[in-house]
Amino acid sequence: MNLSAYGIRQEEIERVYDEGEEIEKEDVIGGVMAVSIDATKVREKLGEEVIKGGKKRYEIGFKDVKIAGVSEIVYDKKQKEAKCTDTSYVSGIEHADDFFNRVWVCSPR
Repeated sequence: MNLSAYGIRQEEIERVYDEGEEIEKEDVIGGVMAVSIDATKVREKLGEEVIKGGKKRYEIGFKDVKIAGVSEIVYDKKQKEAKCTDTSYVSGIEHADDFFNRVWVCSPR
């Protein structure tokens, strides 16, 4: 299940924190859970200029994005090791504090 596909909008996250509202849970992880968070940059077109001959020149910038993976951890008896299952992903282009709130709200889902 991809958590970001469920449209967890910032307004919903704010309601959870401001009003104590709960979000309906789906596929709840019953055991141990792992959360991995990373940040990177993506290209962003900042502007466009038409130059000689009708060619275009683009001004390119970068913006910060965050992504988190939320997984259930189970023990594989055959391989004799722990492994992640039922991984869901959360992504956002927002300030880190807001993103951590998003992950906190989405994790129990």
